[in-house]
Amino acid sequence: MKKLTAQLIALLFVCSFALASVFCFPTAAQAELQIGVPLGQSSVNTQLTPNSNAVAVPSGDSNNTTQFAFQYNNTQTFWSPSVSTGFTTATNAADVGNSIVTFTKGLTVQYLPQSAGMYTVIVTGTIIDGGTQYPLKGQFLGSFPSSAQLVNECL
Repeated sequence: MKKLTAQLIALLFVCSFALASVFCFPTAAQAELQIGVPLGQSSVNTQLTPNSNAVAVPSGDSNNTTQFAFQYNNTQTFWSPSVSTGFTTATNAADVGNSIVTFTKGLTVQYLPQSAGMYTVIVTGTIIDGGTQYPLKGQFLGSFPSSAQLVNECL
């Protein structure tokens, strides 16, 4: 009887793993249907001022870690913060840049969870470009599918 019980438990374990792999680890096509946005979302490059831009690159990990590159003319990166579900804000600690563009101290990137398995990233603060101050107030940097959404559906 103990041997039969052990075999049934092993069989249940294998079956539950097989079911979990179908429902909790969907194929790319199934995941696209679940969240409405293709997986492997590419980076988003946003022009912030005439000579500056920010590139947002989602990692696709379960924390929705998103890396940024604040750049002068798509060529030189001066600030590289990241945000995630665990670290929802990143603030520039000092003025950085060159003789044309300065990403000022206090420039802040925020992670904002949204409904329907998405999240958005924004920037607030000031960029100086060619001597002119450009105040940014919740400037949109990108919206991405939340990997955390797929993981949480299986828990």
